[in-house]
Amino acid sequence: MNTLNTSNNNLDLINLDSLDDWLESDLRQSGIILPAKQNDKPMTPTTPAQILMASPPISECTPRMDPLLELSTPQIKYEPLSPMETPKIEPQDICNNTRTSIDIQPFIKALSLLSSIQHQDKQQQTQQAQQQAQQQYKRGRSESIDEEQPHDMVALKRQRNTDAARRSRQRKAMKMDTLEKRVMDLEAENERLRLRAAVAESERANVEAKEKRSRVRILELERQLADTHRAYLRHNNNNNNNNNNKESTTAMAVKV
Repeated sequence: MNTLNTSNNNLDLINLDSLDDWLESDLRQSGIILPAKQNDKPMTPTTPAQILMASPPISECTPRMDPLLELSTPQIKYEPLSPMETPKIEPQDICNNTRTSIDIQPFIKALSLLSSIQHQDKQQQTQQAQQQAQQQYKRGRSESIDEEQPHDMVALKRQRNTDAARRSRQRKAMKMDTLEKRVMDLEAENERLRLRAAVAESERANVEAKEKRSRVRILELERQLADTHRAYLRHNNNNNNNNNNKESTTAMAVKV
């Protein structure tokens, strides 16, 4: 009887009514612990099979207790009971044990949830540490490989880079020379075209001036021709008149 009373007292310490207010509120908000509902129905009698299923397992010598019970209750040394000293379990004690074991289930769920969260946090921390270690290992490996390379390889790489840069500069210089030569050729061609345009313009001006002088000369010649023609006509008229006068004079002389 003393052993059963001690177990009942320890179980009463783990009852949800004795939890801290903040833990109980957090568990209720997370949905792990449902709010207590008043049940007006009378309790139905439990069968021995249900009692065995609901009660925690019992070892041969001492009853198995939850780790939280071990922390919250004083260490009690249990000794095996002989069959003669085994007390009889009253129906009332069976109901109390069943009710206590049923009330502990939500708290066990909360503990399992907390343990799973802690386990996930530990896994994440472990993964991060492994990733950092791998990165450090890769970085150290690359640095060690670079340091282990012979100086000849480094010098060869530098020489290759220098040659490639020199060839690139040469190609750029050749391209610039070609472009500059092309620009100079275009400028010379432009100057030649300008000179030809100036010569053509001067030739056109000379032709126009010559044409103008030719027109003036033609007009002058036409005027001179007209004057000569009029003078010729006057001269002919004068000759005709003189001839007529001579003929008349001769005729008169003959008559006389």
